[in-house]
This record gives sequence, structure tokens and C-alpha cells, in this order.
Amino acid sequence: MIKDKVIEVPFDVPNKEKVIHEVSKSYVLLKYNKPKPRTLVIPGNIDELPDEIEGGLYKTTQTHEGTLYYSRDEAPGYQIESNIFVDPDTQHLFTSAYNKIVEYHENVTGDFKLPGYQHSWFYISLPSNDESAYHEHIRFNETFPHDSTPYTWVYYLQLPDNCEGDEGMLSFKEGDETFSLAIQLDTLYIFPSKLLHRPNLAPASTISRITAAGNILLIGASKSMISQ
Repeated sequence: MIKDKVIEVPFDVPNKEKVIHEVSKSYVLLKYNKPKPRTLVIPGNIDELPDEIEGGLYKTTQTHEGTLYYSRDEAPGYQIESNIFVDPDTQHLFTSAYNKIVEYHENVTGDFKLPGYQHSWFYISLPSNDESAYHEHIRFNETFPHDSTPYTWVYYLQLPDNCEGDEGMLSFKEGDETFSLAIQLDTLYIFPSKLLHRPNLAPASTISRITAAGNILLIGASKSMISQ
């Protein structure tokens, strides 16, 4: 079951309001550049291929090489790399999340002192955001796209309000199965990077959704702490 692949760990972030202030200030003061969407050409006729494939890629047009798929990475929202921040509270958040996950991995699997790396970021989704697509985080980052990430994590600094039904929840998808998780503050959510997920929209919210997230790469890991 999907819910068995999501680990919830209590996680306290000191001076959380300062972190929220820093990330909110950054997207106001800095000149944000939307990332370019990812593209993929799959050999075959456009009418015979699925509308969507895993990884958040969607069918667009027929080319002489095959069918063109693209990602919706340009959807409304602001993804800000964590390494631009120099204040200690923000740095502490990402270091603590990494250490917590590595410690958990070591205790469950017995894999100790593996070389580890983290690619992390903030994401701000405004209430006006009207699009959210399932996606994964198998690629570690743009610099090392061929290194596969075993774990992805997310931590909600600020939850949307005025939610009804499954609005504002974190949804997961595997095959035909879907699962929506009601998010709690002060909780670290860890799941396999290949598990498709999306944050549900919250159109009536009066505040933005602000999350910290990351990909964890452990070189030489032979086991996973999460059921596959």
C-alpha cells in the first residue's frame, strides 16, 4: 500500500518564523527565473501512446522522431535552491533534515557511514496556483541527473488554510492506486523518490504553502528503510 511507503517523523525547526521570513523575502527581492520544462521524445505514433507517463511528462505533439512529451515544471510557484541562503536558521533546517534521515536509514538498514549528498530547496505555492501535476525526484539534480535518489523528503513550514475535502493534502500515486495524506506541521515526510506525488491545490487559502524539501543520495546503499 502507498501509505506504507511514507514515513512520518516528528521534526522540530527552531526559529521557524525566521526561516519563513527569509524564504518569503527572497522571492520578493530576487529576480526569479522559471526553470525550463523537461522534454522527452518517445518513438511511436501520438495516437497510440498514453497522455501521461511517469515523472510528470505529458504528450504534446508528433515529431519526425516520435511523440514529444514535456514536463510542467513551469507551473505557478517558486522553487528556490537552499544553497543561496546563508542565515544559520535556514542552514540548520536542511542539515538537520539530512542528519535525521541518514540516522533513520542507518538504524533500519545497518548501512553506516555511507558517503551522502543532499539537493534541497524551498517551494512557495501561491493560492492562485491552479495547476499541480504528479511527479517524481529520481534524478538527484540537474548537475548529476544520472545519479538516482533513494529518498525524497518534504517539510511544511506553512500550511494553506480554508481547505475542504482533500485540498492542501499531499497526494501519492502508484499504478491505479492513489492516496492523499493530511499534512501536519512539525513533521518530516520521507518517501521513495520514484513515488509519484503532488501537493493538492488550495484555491480558497489566504496564505501560501511554503515547503522545504530535498533529495538524499547515499552512495553504496544496499538496502532501503522504506518498503518498495
